[in-house]
Parts: sequence; structure tokens; C-alpha cells
Amino acid sequence: MNSEGVQEVVEDDDDDWYEDQGNGWATVKRARKENSINYEEQALVEGEWSPLDVDTTPERETELKQIQIMTEKLENSESFSVFMNQIKSIQAAEEHLRKLTGSGETLRIVIYGVGSFEMYKASRFQLSLALILQRNLEWIGNIEVFDPVLSLTELNVLEKLGLHPLYVNELAKRKVMKPMVFFMPHCPTELYENLLETNWNNELLNKIVILGNSFGKRCEHYRSGSGNSDYSITHMLALEPFTKEYELPSVLVDFSHAFHGTSLHTFSVDKDAVLRIAT
Repeated sequence: MNSEGVQEVVEDDDDDWYEDQGNGWATVKRARKENSINYEEQALVEGEWSPLDVDTTPERETELKQIQIMTEKLENSESFSVFMNQIKSIQAAEEHLRKLTGSGETLRIVIYGVGSFEMYKASRFQLSLALILQRNLEWIGNIEVFDPVLSLTELNVLEKLGLHPLYVNELAKRKVMKPMVFFMPHCPTELYENLLETNWNNELLNKIVILGNSFGKRCEHYRSGSGNSDYSITHMLALEPFTKEYELPSVLVDFSHAFHGTSLHTFSVDKDAVLRIAT
């Protein structure tokens, strides 16, 4: 963690580890590029976006095959079977999702913060999970993807996979007009807070589903003083009474570096409920 609270992820020898520290933006250090490429700075700029790494070749785009291999490996794993059974067997969550989708409609997935899947196996597994969910759950529709570290090569691969890369850095400030799933693996707390603040309305919050790191644990860390005091979780705390969190602690254990601490969150805010933010 650097002095500005930004999590630095340095590639290890086996290209396997992506540890969630609970806060800070994951800054990818690309050995093949000069230090003048400042992904951290670009991550903080809201608005139109284009990749800083525009060097691409057909050889680099072979990443597509690696994603396909990862997807097959994950889909055929015993851990994934358990995961799917848990997702389908959580009756309250399923009923909530079906209310959101209505008759035959699907939910769009927006992926924030997946990282560089060209460099990290954890990121490839996370993308693979999204693709598998789309194939196996009838209520999942199109998938949009954004991370400021993505290269032109990775954007090309995403399109070939049938996904939709975003060319605007929203800083997770997406206003939800229709029900939507946000897949935010190991995202910094401020992105979750941005998403909640942008949709700080009883009706809009009920349209959001978040698959990401545990809100409950972040709130616990904050109260205990063990979290980083430089970031705010005021919206998470205010929404806590209306949050249903379905932890998946024993699921996908073979891929814990990618899915450590992942939970499914839904929100049920009565139309007359008062959302109080602590000052």
C-alpha cells in the first residue's frame, strides 16, 4: 500500500496471487512498459477513457484462448458446482432477482475493477465466472467491462468474447434506471460508495445487485478501527439494515486468490424508509 492508500499489486513468479486488502485501487505494474504510463492517475479521472497501452499484436490476443481454457476449468470444477448450487438454493435471493427481472427480462452485468487479465490469472478467473454465470443463469443478460488498466489487446479480446468494454471511466457512478448486477471483484471501497451514493433513492437501490467483497466485513473492520480511516463507508453503514448478504466463504476454494471474501448483496428498502447517513 503506498502513501496515498493505493494498493499496489506486483506480479509474483507463478502469476497467481491477487490479494484483497479491503481498500485502495489495484495498480498494475507492467514490466514491458515504461514508468511514464500512470494507471493510478488515469483511474481517478472521470469521463471519456482510452487505453494507455495501445501496443497490440495477434500474438498478444492469444489471451482469448487462455480465457476459454480458464472458463472450462472453472465451469468443470467441483467448487463451481457448489457455487451454482448455493446461488440457486438461496431462495430469498432468487425470489428478489426474479422480481427484478420481471417477465422474461434479463439483468445486465457491469464489471468494474477486474484488472489486467492479460497479466493475472485471478482476473482471468473473474472474467470466466461472469461468462459462466451468463451461460448458466437465465436472468443474466449483456456484460459490460471497465478497468483503467485494460490494454487495447484486452479490449479486443473482450469484444471477441461477446462482452462490451466501456470507454468512459464512470468511477462506478452508474445511475441504475433498470435492474442491474454489479460484479466488483476486490474493488476499492470508494467505488462501492460512489455506486450507492449515485443511486441513493429507495426505489433505485432496490434495483441493484452486487457480487463483490463483503459489505458486512467492511463495516465490521470500520467499527473495530482495523480498516483504513482515510476512506468513508457512510452509505454502506446507512444501508446495512436493508442489506441482505449471502456469503460464499467455502465456495471456489481452488480459486481463492480470485474470489476471496465474495458475497452476493441485494437491497430491500421500503418506499417509506428513511435512509440516514451518519455525519
